Amino acid sequence: MDSSLIHPQEEASGRHVILGFLSSGCMFAAMSPLNLHFARLLLTLLLLLVAAGPSFAFDAAGVDQDVVQQLTGGSPLVVVEENKDGSLKLVTGGVLVEAPPEVVWEVITDYARYPEWMPEVEERTVLKEEGNMREVRYDLLFKISIIKRKVTYTMRMTSKKPETIEWELIEGDFDYSVGGWQLVPTQDGKATMAYYSTYTNLRSMGALIGGLLKQQPALEMAIQVSTAVTVVQKLRERVEAQKSGKLAPAEVK
Repeated sequence: MDSSLIHPQEEASGRHVILGFLSSGCMFAAMSPLNLHFARLLLTLLLLLVAAGPSFAFDAAGVDQDVVQQLTGGSPLVVVEENKDGSLKLVTGGVLVEAPPEVVWEVITDYARYPEWMPEVEERTVLKEEGNMREVRYDLLFKISIIKRKVTYTMRMTSKKPETIEWELIEGDFDYSVGGWQLVPTQDGKATMAYYSTYTNLRSMGALIGGLLKQQPALEMAIQVSTAVTVVQKLRERVEAQKSGKLAPAEVK
């Protein structure tokens, strides 16, 4: 591994935010002193926004997206929020997608085709629709270490086209899960910074998984970070494939 850990950490309204970058499979990629200066600047902006942001998703609307792109150089970024007691609150992955927000929105709301690109999702079914609210059931194969388990859960999802989707758990194989998408236009609307936030209480998924995570606390964050980053990377790949004509256009929602 040719990278070193840069781990700026500050406190904001009782929460901590950790800013990192993923590159070449490394959890946190090395940054030059110049980039570190920008990282600290961006971190300050992020802290202010996170403190005032919504409960279920990272609010990146006021972040200077040009600074984000200068920092990341096209690599995904990760923001980790913790509660006062140090427990994990929310993990957000972000990535630049070379398409307008409306195009990205079509992909993230084409629920029937999620199994084609969303990691581990085997089926996604819309159970109820009322205005900008949907109740959606997920069926997926959860993998952790040598453990594989079928998981089913239902989310209440609220959207504001083409900017945000937020969700919270209605019922399922764990007791708490929240998250959201936020799409921020950049490059004069020709591209999108796509942010995917997630947190699931994995320890509530039974004695076997709960026991494993209790023995290896760092594994819980690693899973949540990996999930957030993989999802935004897969989203970018999906949009690029659609733009190249390799896929049929997404169904507009």
